[in-house]
Amino acid sequence: IVSLRQKYSSYWPSHAPEMVLDSIWGGSVVGPLANAFGFSAALYKTQPYRALTSGFFHSGMLHLIINMYSLRRQPQWLESGLGAPLYLSTFLWSIVAGNLMHLSHCASPWDRTMCLGASGGISGLFGLLFVSLMRMGSSRGSGEVIRGMGIMMLTGFWFSDVSNASHVGGFLFGMLNGILCGPRYVKDYSLRRKNSVEFDPAPRDFRLAMGFGIMPTRRGLVPLELVWLVLLILGLSSSKYREMPFIMFKKLLHPS
Repeated sequence: IVSLRQKYSSYWPSHAPEMVLDSIWGGSVVGPLANAFGFSAALYKTQPYRALTSGFFHSGMLHLIINMYSLRRQPQWLESGLGAPLYLSTFLWSIVAGNLMHLSHCASPWDRTMCLGASGGISGLFGLLFVSLMRMGSSRGSGEVIRGMGIMMLTGFWFSDVSNASHVGGFLFGMLNGILCGPRYVKDYSLRRKNSVEFDPAPRDFRLAMGFGIMPTRRGLVPLELVWLVLLILGLSSSKYREMPFIMFKKLLHPS
């Protein structure tokens, strides 16, 4: 990394393709972008934005493919049925929750081991899926989610460079977000009437998951907009968090 910085005093934009490819494919050393935005216990203290940005970089192509396959295994109604705002919020917040859980299990608060990948966010989506299936009364589907998480945990025990703490933290937070912000499922009389011509707005796969005559409520126990508003107020109230977008933009232009 030192030799790269000496050779190229300014990476961006002339070396942007190399930076992006290096961050995706991975290598023997962490690339400049991954080094600037990856998560570690030591760097989090002064650069808290890394708890989120690390989810958009991977340690190698295999890591990226595994995460993409995990996303592909999730049903489409998780986004189309529950809505993009809940889906995206759960993903982003679970990345942070997974990294914080990893932080709590670090042997040393000054550990500089780089943590990369969206596994925490993907685990959070599985947590949201689990809560949704439980509320629908699908014990079989929710059991499959638990078995899938169990396999992921076993994989983490097998490979030393996998953080099971991030998976658990993301999954638990996804469950919490599903309980607080996810919809409940109630019987819809208009859809259950004989010879009803009521329009069914639910996507086909979402309808198959919910069952006949069941509809989700419009809101959860806590409105998603309220959570974002609280986070925005907390962010603006601290100068450290107010400066984060400018610092991130500066690091994007000059990762060194």
